[in-house]
Formats: sequence, structure tokens, C-alpha cells
Amino acid sequence: MTAQTHWADMPLFEGRTSGLPYQPHRQTSVLAAGVAKHSAASIKDHMLDLIYATPEGLTDMQIQDIMQLDGSTQRPRRGELLDEGRIKNVGTRRNKRGHPVLVWGLV
Repeated sequence: MTAQTHWADMPLFEGRTSGLPYQPHRQTSVLAAGVAKHSAASIKDHMLDLIYATPEGLTDMQIQDIMQLDGSTQRPRRGELLDEGRIKNVGTRRNKRGHPVLVWGLV
């Protein structure tokens, strides 16, 4: 394999990344992007439902706690909803340590 060949370019991985972001130099990242296709869409749908049901909006940490998600799973899905224009920043509130954090709500 040449230095310019990415794991995702190999026939074994063809079509498995489903457009989700991944690190092409890490085989595990390519594999995770492939298997996450359906779960990412489902997580986004559930997250949107949760935000819809919470008119005052939610912070990333609140979403993670309620949905029992790791931040590395939740934040990219929230970012996708933001990029799609389905949610927006509706303000800030203070977290447990008193630091301001963004609050996400519906557009």
C-alpha cells in the first residue's frame, strides 16, 4: 500500500463510510463510520425529538446525560443537526462549575 492510499480506498471498505466523517489513516475510524450509518441517523432523530420536547433548550451535557451518550458520539450528531439548520444556539447557561455553555434549541 502506498502512502497516498487510504483504508477507505481499499475494496474491502468500499461504500462503508456512508458519508460520515472518519480518519482515513485509522482503520478503526473507517470501520466505525461504516457501521455507524444507521445509528447516526437514529441518534439524530432521537436528539431532535428530545430538543423538540424541551422548549427551554438543552446543553450538550444534558443531551449526553438524558440519551446516555458519550460526548464523542453526541457532539458530531448535534453538529450535523446544526449544519442542516434543524437546531440553533438559543443562548447560554451555566454548568455545574459555573462556566457558560451553549444551549441548543429548535430553529
